[in-house]
Amino acid sequence: MVQKQLPYAALIKQLSTEIQKRADAALQESDLTMTQMYFLGALSHLPDGCATLKELERYFRVAQSTAAGVTARLEKKGLIESLPNENDRRVKRVRITDAGADTLRHALETMERGEHQMLSPLSDAEQETLLTLLRRVHNALRPEEGECTCP
Repeated sequence: MVQKQLPYAALIKQLSTEIQKRADAALQESDLTMTQMYFLGALSHLPDGCATLKELERYFRVAQSTAAGVTARLEKKGLIESLPNENDRRVKRVRITDAGADTLRHALETMERGEHQMLSPLSDAEQETLLTLLRRVHNALRPEEGECTCP
C-alpha cells in the first residue's frame, strides 16, 4: 500500500515553520527575529537605507500595526532611527543605523550557516534546481511583482 503524502502546501508550510523556528533560535544571539532581519535587509538595500512605514507595509504585505511594531522594536534596539518628514509630519520614515548594518551582517552570516546545513543533503545541481523551481512558483503566485529577485 502506498503511503499518502502531504499535499504540497502542507509540506511547504511545515518547512516554513521549521525554518522560521530554527532561524529565530539562531538569531537569538543577535537579539533579532527573522522578521526583524528581513526589515533590516530591506532597508540596507535602499540607496539611502531609508523607507516610510507605508513602503515597508506594501513591500512585506503586512498590516500597518505589524510594520509599526517591528520598526518600534528595531528602533528601541538602536538598529534603525526615525527621521522627520519635512513635508508631512504624519509620515514616519526610518533608516538603518551603522549598528543595524553590523547586526544585519552578523545575522546574515548566521543564516547562511543554517541554510548550508539545511541544504547539505542536496547536491549543488539539486540545490540549483530547487532554487529555480521555488522562484518559478513564487513568480506564479505574485505575478504583479514581476520576476523574483530573491537570491
